Amino acid sequence: FSFFTLPFEDDDDDDDDTEDDEEEKGGNHQSTQAVRPTARSTTRLSIQEVDDDEEEEEEGEAEDRKEQRQHKQDVIPPEIAAALQEANDRKSEASKLYKQSQYDQAVKILKSAAVKLQKHHGPNQHSEVVQTTIANLLGTLHANCAACYGQSNRYDEAVNAATLAVESAPKSPSKPKWLLRRGQAYEALDRHFEALEDMIKVQQMGTGSVIASKALPRLRAACRSENSGRILAEKRRGNAYFKQKNYGLAAKSYSLAIRLAISPYSKFNDADTTSKLYTNLALANLNAGRFHEAEQACTSVLALPGGDQPNISALRRRAMAF
Repeated sequence: FSFFTLPFEDDDDDDDDTEDDEEEKGGNHQSTQAVRPTARSTTRLSIQEVDDDEEEEEEGEAEDRKEQRQHKQDVIPPEIAAALQEANDRKSEASKLYKQSQYDQAVKILKSAAVKLQKHHGPNQHSEVVQTTIANLLGTLHANCAACYGQSNRYDEAVNAATLAVESAPKSPSKPKWLLRRGQAYEALDRHFEALEDMIKVQQMGTGSVIASKALPRLRAACRSENSGRILAEKRRGNAYFKQKNYGLAAKSYSLAIRLAISPYSKFNDADTTSKLYTNLALANLNAGRFHEAEQACTSVLALPGGDQPNISALRRRAMAF
């Protein structure tokens, strides 16, 4: 099995979508306004009457003005167009380096382009169309970094880069490819549970990925072979973080241990250990000031089957969260 068999994203659909959007919006200028007829007026009862046709024309004119305002909002400002062009140029330059197996140089160019484009990316800075265009290109730059890292066997960095891609453009049509790339990196790191989650997401998106289809049976088998050793290791890691008062990382370790313990792909099934993990997670969230998450952890403990007596620790910590 070889990792990162996905092609480097060079001339992807995002650029074509941008051009299509521009052409569609340009068509709005072609709309013409009908000639407004003169309204009929009478002196009877001093009431001015308006034809139904005139009311319809007024509504049409208002709709035209609304479309024109929307078109102005969707037009990409010159400085943004220049930034997008520069980022696309850098992406093409990195693509050539990638094909020549010069992955480090390609990463430098891609990261530099992403930093520059990031300055124009943010909520409420531009119209939705412009913001989506920026986000999709930014996601592609990060995803291509992940591809370079994967080819260099730098799988931790590949995971981080692919995650940045997904976070930058969560609605991008390229998201399945980015999740697939991250799933491959997770598997290379023997993080089978996270890899399985990404591959399942890819399948649920209905992309029909052959790579994901072949990976799922292999990953399910790997997850089933997980034993209590990894779960207990994550618990000990969480305890160590807790003693260091690093409650965020402690909660992360406890959460991973819980996911492994309750996974249908794990042979481990110890209700007592799972209960302790939940109460530890609740305490870490309490100390981190995340009271809603602490309450949810305690509620999960109390919902666990088995035992005639309620979990006193869970009840007490849930009360503190409330």
